[in-house]
Amino acid sequence: MTREQKVAERLGLNHITEKTANQLLKVLYAVEDEQGYENKDISAAINFLQGTDSREEKPTVYFESRHESGNIFALLGKVHSALKDKDEFNALWTEIQKGSYEQAIKLIKEKVILIDLDGIY
Repeated sequence: MTREQKVAERLGLNHITEKTANQLLKVLYAVEDEQGYENKDISAAINFLQGTDSREEKPTVYFESRHESGNIFALLGKVHSALKDKDEFNALWTEIQKGSYEQAIKLIKEKVILIDLDGIY
């Protein structure tokens, strides 16, 4: 059993709705920010709620689609900072320019774990 699964079981996260999971994610992000350091149990709960595993290699980018950080250029700035390989970002940027916002979100999700705190994407 992974750390994520153990924490989820201990906290009873296995049977909550998607809406509750999104609300809980917002609270857990705030707790992490306020603590100023990474709490392994909180990180494990976040990973479980996101459906990711701690072995995931893609960086995580948080944004709010209904707010300033949902602007495609603001979002791309976060993605650029998160990606270590700038050639990978440049290739992503080339593809994003060809499509819509929704297509851009789909392409970005291929490169990073994209978390919309507004729950739309």
